[in-house]
Amino acid sequence: MYVRAMDRYIIRIGKQEDCAEILRLIKELANHEKKGEYVNITEETLVRDGFGPSPHFKATVVEMKTGKDTIDDSTSPGGTLAGFIFYFYGYDSWKGRMVFLEDFYVCESHRGKGLGAALFHLTAKLAFADGCHSMMFYVHHDNLIAKQFYKKILVENLTQTEKWDLMELSNDHFPSYAASPLKLRDHVYLEADLRIHEQNNSDCV
Repeated sequence: MYVRAMDRYIIRIGKQEDCAEILRLIKELANHEKKGEYVNITEETLVRDGFGPSPHFKATVVEMKTGKDTIDDSTSPGGTLAGFIFYFYGYDSWKGRMVFLEDFYVCESHRGKGLGAALFHLTAKLAFADGCHSMMFYVHHDNLIAKQFYKKILVENLTQTEKWDLMELSNDHFPSYAASPLKLRDHVYLEADLRIHEQNNSDCV
């Protein structure tokens, strides 16, 4: 367990009871990037999508401890968080299972204490134990401190080595594109079950 006795933090796996704090950190990170107005996620959605029957994401968190708290392996979730990693598993058609980090954030007042490095390392260990072969994420071009850390642990910058561009069909355009009629040439046919699905989607446009 990653703990600095003087600072009194716990690095652990995120729980459902953390969703309110995770949402607070998501908004704090978005505001830091001057994109706070784009955060539409709710605590209820995080609970549903992260801790329901078929979870779509996982989280590791840094919990702050007060002087009255006891630091041990049975620490209960739901305390104040100082940082988090928001991640999910994907699949590489060449190599198999991989992990993608969506958000990685430590509050500014808690930086410089090794929390981010410990959080990152713990997440890597958990993903590796779950059968992942690699970890992917993006980092802002101007985040030089983060880039220095990643360089030390031999992270490869694919933008430089593989010439990949990050693309997004954003929520400004994705709904209308997904709901629009599927255009097929004369020699292309849609499976019967999918034709019913396509008709239902068209009725909603």
